[in-house]
Amino acid sequence: MEILYFLVLMIVIKTLHINNKPYTQKTLKAIILETKQQLTALNTRSIALPPPHHIASYATVMACHELKITFVPLTQNLSRQQKQILIDKCACDTILKLNSEFEKISALPPKTPTDTAYIMHTSGSTGAPKAIPISYSNLQAFNDMIQSRYRFTADDRIANWAKLSFDMSVFDWMAAIG
Repeated sequence: MEILYFLVLMIVIKTLHINNKPYTQKTLKAIILETKQQLTALNTRSIALPPPHHIASYATVMACHELKITFVPLTQNLSRQQKQILIDKCACDTILKLNSEFEKISALPPKTPTDTAYIMHTSGSTGAPKAIPISYSNLQAFNDMIQSRYRFTADDRIANWAKLSFDMSVFDWMAAIG
């Protein structure tokens, strides 16, 4: 069963709450730094994030954003076989395991700067879920729109109610990290 989150992010991420556990900005930065080091050491190009999503999932998303690594959030309503098909189709070379450790699952060629930022999937209600790749330039344009339209400040709070596998979650974490 998917863990439900109430996640509050401040624009400078002063406090992040997941499952009623607070993570200070200092703690979160340390987790993200450690995550970046692990992903760099693994030479990760594309990582699958299966549910349930937890602090390691969010730190991985933020580390991927900084390192220009593609992340692929997976939904809970898929069978193990369907998840494996999506991991293969998206050419994920690493997976975040439930114990918050990374597992290298294949070797891929080096990444190029024009690659995909993340891949969302349709629900699959009309058949197999379809992959929707989002480029770094599209993500940057979306972030620019968020910042110019809403003009968030350090005093604003952003409630992240959406699961990482739902496209609305991108607004929440992009608004939070600016």
